[in-house]
Amino acid sequence: MKDVFLPGTYDLVFARYKRIVSEPSFMHGHGKIFTGINRIGCGEEIGLPLSEDGSRADGIIGATAHEIIPTAASCHCAAESFCKEEVEFFPLD
Repeated sequence: MKDVFLPGTYDLVFARYKRIVSEPSFMHGHGKIFTGINRIGCGEEIGLPLSEDGSRADGIIGATAHEIIPTAASCHCAAESFCKEEVEFFPLD
C-alpha cells in the first residue's frame, strides 16, 4: 500500500482498511475521496471484507465512483456539503 498511496494519505487509508477487516465492517464514504498532486475526486466509495477461509477477514473488495477535478479549489460537486469527506462504518456481525 505504501507504493500506491501518498505518504500523507497512507496512514488514513491503512487505518480504514484495517478497520474493515478487523471488526469486520462495511465502509461507505463520500465527498473528497481521492487526493493526488493537484487533483481531487468527488464521489462515493465502499469497502467490504473478504475471507479466504470463510471466517477470518483477510482481504478487501471495494468500488469507487468519482469525478476527477483539476484542483481542490474548483470542486463543483452537486452540493457543497458533498465535497466534505464523510466515512461511515457498519458492523457485519
